[in-house]
Amino acid sequence: RRLEAQVLVGTPGRILDVMGRAASALDARRLEVLVLDEADRLLDMGFRAQLDAIMARLPRQRRTGLFSATQTEAVQALARAGLRNPVRVNVAVTSSAAPGGKEGQKRKLGSKEGAAGAEGQAAGQDGQEAGTQKTPSSLRISYTLVETEGKLDQLVRFLQLHGTTCKVMVYGLTCACVDYYALALARLGPKLLPGVQVQALHGKMKQSVREAALAAFVALPAGVLLATDVA
Repeated sequence: RRLEAQVLVGTPGRILDVMGRAASALDARRLEVLVLDEADRLLDMGFRAQLDAIMARLPRQRRTGLFSATQTEAVQALARAGLRNPVRVNVAVTSSAAPGGKEGQKRKLGSKEGAAGAEGQAAGQDGQEAGTQKTPSSLRISYTLVETEGKLDQLVRFLQLHGTTCKVMVYGLTCACVDYYALALARLGPKLLPGVQVQALHGKMKQSVREAALAAFVALPAGVLLATDVA
């Protein structure tokens, strides 16, 4: 006997496609909870029209959770359009002070704000500490400002220094971006990056290919992993 699915997880475009092609199998009128995670990223990537179309097909009586690392005007507009009497919950992440600081001192790293529907219940109180995240004292953070046309050259120079002595992870914004840099480094490798092993990993690859790429990177003593941030 086939069991009905209780949870549907997907990107806005795919969920809207399923709702259109399998309307008889997916009865949206029975939906009780809607979760919009990383709402600011979804809006930045141009999914507002799909989100509006999805919410238009859902029952008005539902619980909705909208989570966003930032509260932009676009996110607030989405909350006004899709939530009824929303309750805002602010989550602050703190970290122990650096070595040498006073014992018990906390340093605020940032905040993540979310809005829950009127029917939802907020766990904890506003401002209550949600957890403690420790930053390694030996961690070094640096950055370089590079024009778009100079990114590949800068990456090659960086990998020439570090690609054969340690493991390097390079994040790309999209799957196409990862594929582009993987192809570019493969073509430049024999002359400019001898000995540098490069693996690519993103969500559009088959699961078996992704697992093989990750296993290969783990087994390498040094090398490069190109990946999207959700791979």
